[in-house]
Amino acid sequence: MHALSWTFSAASLPHRCRLEQESEDTIYWLPTRPEELSIADCKSNDPHHPQDNHCLYNSCILNGTKECPYGYVYNFDEIKNSAINRWEIVCDRHFLKSFIQSMYYVGQLIGAIVFGSLGDRLGRKKIVFTAMILEIVCGFALAFSPHWSLFAIARIGVGMAHPESLSSMNFFVVIGMELVGPFGRRYGSLISGGFFSLGHMLLACIAYFVRDYVYLQLVLAIPAICFLSYWWLLPESPRWLVSQRRYKEADKILRCAAKINKTTIPDDWWQQIDNQVENKE
Repeated sequence: MHALSWTFSAASLPHRCRLEQESEDTIYWLPTRPEELSIADCKSNDPHHPQDNHCLYNSCILNGTKECPYGYVYNFDEIKNSAINRWEIVCDRHFLKSFIQSMYYVGQLIGAIVFGSLGDRLGRKKIVFTAMILEIVCGFALAFSPHWSLFAIARIGVGMAHPESLSSMNFFVVIGMELVGPFGRRYGSLISGGFFSLGHMLLACIAYFVRDYVYLQLVLAIPAICFLSYWWLLPESPRWLVSQRRYKEADKILRCAAKINKTTIPDDWWQQIDNQVENKE
């Protein structure tokens, strides 16, 4: 869900330049339009009362110039709190919105390089839970970051950990594929992809009701804690154990799987594998 969460955390807010005499608690709409402000996209015959005619002020223009020296006033009619108003990612700072989102994909690139190689060396399971802890920590950091730069760094961490990258938590899928035979892999891959799409649809529903980006990030971060319990449920990949010649550990997992599937495996199956490898060499 974090992949698209920035879309809702940085929901665009109608805004206008703050007037010199206005205080911090000033609301967006004014009883009458002052001369310093202009109207954007208004088809009303009475532009002096924009609120009554559903018009919006020009967002970055004050006294005919594209400067807002006194800050901005936001319209919170639909969004209660957005990263846009917290860090004033508007007007000449609007580029920060795209920059912060791009940090997520920078994290995916780093995760693919780092976690991909570590997964082959240290095992799938360890990398899965390392990525999970990273996601939890960075998920909470997204909610409580006091500055946009720290938020961007947390987005990198979430990108490193996320399953749509070719590493890290994608090893959840890898373990699943390595636990089933060739026939079952197509269905396992399809099911995992289906839950990925379902999560994004669920995100839209959650964001509809949670209009404060801080609470939205917490809603996304807290459930990940529950998945730490998988440490006692998720076995290491038998294929990886075999590749490391850790046959006893792989044998224990495979015999448990064979029992569930009401079948048997040879007692010396690893010797057969070693013989095949020696013959190829």
